[in-house]
Amino acid sequence: MRPGILVVAKAPVAGQAKTRLAADVGDRGAADLAGAALLDTLDACEQAFPPGRRVVALSGDLTSAERSAELARRLATWDVFPQRGNGFGQRLAQSHADAAKVLHSPVVQIGMDTPQVTPVQLDAASEQLAKGHCDAVLGPASDGGWWCLGLAHPRWASGLVAVPMSTSQTGRATHTMLTSSGAHVVQTAALTDVDTLADAAQVAREAPDSRFADAWRRLAMRTHSPAELFDDALAGRSCFVHGMPQGPVELPVRTWLGSCDVVDKALLAGCAGATLDIGCGPGRLTHGLAVRGVAALGIDVAPRAVSQTRARGAQAIRRDVFDGLPAEGRWESVLLADGNIGIGGDPLRLLRRVRTLLAPAGHLVVEVAPPGSGLVTHDVHLEVGGRRSTSFGWAVVGADCLDSLAREAALRMLWMTNQGGRWFAQLVRTGGSRCNG
Repeated sequence: MRPGILVVAKAPVAGQAKTRLAADVGDRGAADLAGAALLDTLDACEQAFPPGRRVVALSGDLTSAERSAELARRLATWDVFPQRGNGFGQRLAQSHADAAKVLHSPVVQIGMDTPQVTPVQLDAASEQLAKGHCDAVLGPASDGGWWCLGLAHPRWASGLVAVPMSTSQTGRATHTMLTSSGAHVVQTAALTDVDTLADAAQVAREAPDSRFADAWRRLAMRTHSPAELFDDALAGRSCFVHGMPQGPVELPVRTWLGSCDVVDKALLAGCAGATLDIGCGPGRLTHGLAVRGVAALGIDVAPRAVSQTRARGAQAIRRDVFDGLPAEGRWESVLLADGNIGIGGDPLRLLRRVRTLLAPAGHLVVEVAPPGSGLVTHDVHLEVGGRRSTSFGWAVVGADCLDSLAREAALRMLWMTNQGGRWFAQLVRTGGSRCNG
């Protein structure tokens, strides 16, 4: 009997699909590649198997997925049922059983990680089962897993529950499980699963006219906004700033994701009353202020920074400091820490903007670079996992340059201190009129 096709798929939702690849291309980029790969897989299956002989076992919310509208249209001609079971092995075994009930035939099962698969390759696997030459067809993957599993009867899938999945030994362990159960196994052509950047580049070369290859080319050529890459860094990925005189500098993201240390607390002691934390990042200092009983609001342009700040129990909104902000002219304290005096690459403009945010008796607490660092603007970009951002201006302000800069912005320095190698200062508004600029 001619087999039917089973595609075991996961809705390509950003942050949930191809998470290993997302470490290099970002959540949305990885999800878009996954969506393209699934559509290419459906193409090959539809050329090899007629309507009524095609089923999809789906996990996840397709309405939240990348390419959701196109996927919904394509799957309208397929029998779709949800995956069932706790582990991946159990979901695979149950999907084979569910597919066999729908198709009433042997089943050829593939995933969505081999968009380069061709109808000829699917026909070859199907033909082995149709002619009764074997009980199982196993298509090995180059990473040690497998891309195709054809079974004459779903009982052969029951042992998948005990097979360790997503390892370099999954293919061998699956073959051993099948033969130990008495199945006669035939291997078909080996393919590359897309898990890494190298895999994606190779598969795009193998199938240059595919949706996947088109998505890969667009992703490889694309530059990203600094906020987008900073968002990825806040997920725990290494982030480097390029364009500084000393060479690439890794941002201390792990420190920012942690809690306030003793030096942070000394910095926050300079804040009193309602405080605006500019460039709050993941909210370490905004939360530190809230713990002290200070009413604080963090602002940042990166969405994940805002959500992480709120997850700590602090208040934050997504906003650029030069956009309209709540309570302008009424903040009792404004905080510029962790080098954020460099935002925009023009510290004089930034200080003048801060002056408009402060209440008449308010003050700014600012962290600066050590004496001797000068006052320099650099054209920099971020790099995360080989992806780079568009360039943007960033400034470095040395402690010995702050006083004259503050006076230009109609601010006056009250004090400066060195705590644990970090330099802080407190500035207040003056009655001068040089703040316009």
